[in-house]
Amino acid sequence: VGLVGSEMCIRDRLGVDDLLDAITRVLGTPQDEPQEPEVDDAIRVAIVGRPNVGKSSILNRLLGEERVLVSDVAGTTRDAVDTRLEFDGRRYLLVDTAGLRRRGKTRMSAEATSVVVAKRSIARCRVAVLVLDATQPFAAQDAHVAGFVRDAGRPVVVAVNKWDLVEGREQQAKEWLATVQDRLRFVHESPMVLVSAKTGQRVVRILEHVDACYAAAEVRVGTPELNRWLQEVARAERSAPARGRSIRLYYATQTGPHPPTFTLFCNDPQFVHFSFERHLINGLRERFGFGPAPIRLKFRRRTRRP
Repeated sequence: VGLVGSEMCIRDRLGVDDLLDAITRVLGTPQDEPQEPEVDDAIRVAIVGRPNVGKSSILNRLLGEERVLVSDVAGTTRDAVDTRLEFDGRRYLLVDTAGLRRRGKTRMSAEATSVVVAKRSIARCRVAVLVLDATQPFAAQDAHVAGFVRDAGRPVVVAVNKWDLVEGREQQAKEWLATVQDRLRFVHESPMVLVSAKTGQRVVRILEHVDACYAAAEVRVGTPELNRWLQEVARAERSAPARGRSIRLYYATQTGPHPPTFTLFCNDPQFVHFSFERHLINGLRERFGFGPAPIRLKFRRRTRRP
């Protein structure tokens, strides 16, 4: 990447956000990136979260050794660190990413670069583990980081860390569950686990949830079964009261996993309202067991044969 011109002042952070956006456009967004081949049969897992929530500590606890530098100073991790792990016969490639700050908070050029690296690590992963700090209230930045994962089409495991420091844990557990379900409702059915990287409490359960999320995103639906479901939806839509120009669904096919992606052929894609698209996604999730896996739909106009 070449830097030209004099419109950007790193010291005052002038233009840094615009530069990052420009770099992302040139390098490609996560949706545009080609899928990398799997590393053996290892599941790629990105450990993400805002600074100083304990991402590196969780990684070290999973590995059983101090592989990654841990410090009380926020922002210690700058680069994405790939580490192999084999546990109970299963293989993982763990990526400890830099803490992601809100847009406009990347004060230093090295930190700004780490945000780009972290976002691309999310795009490379199959499952993301969002680490939260149990000793601090849920922050807007936590939802912001989860939004990066959603945009990349990856399922999320929520790990609430530093649980050993919490008092009144039974009540706090209920409150955290309610908070996560409310504030992260846009990442559907994400499992939550209360962990302590310091003591090792329930850290291994993170991998159990990762396995379940990965399996959900792997689900493939046969075209005949998918279209039987689609015809049920189409009949219900035809019997509903008329509301403007109606969408007519003809047939569908699954075009890929990670995330599960479906192409639906219809009379005119411009008639598809976002609420109807959400209805279809919820129906797919319920019928075929996609659980926490994000689902993407692509609508195309059916072409008539001459």
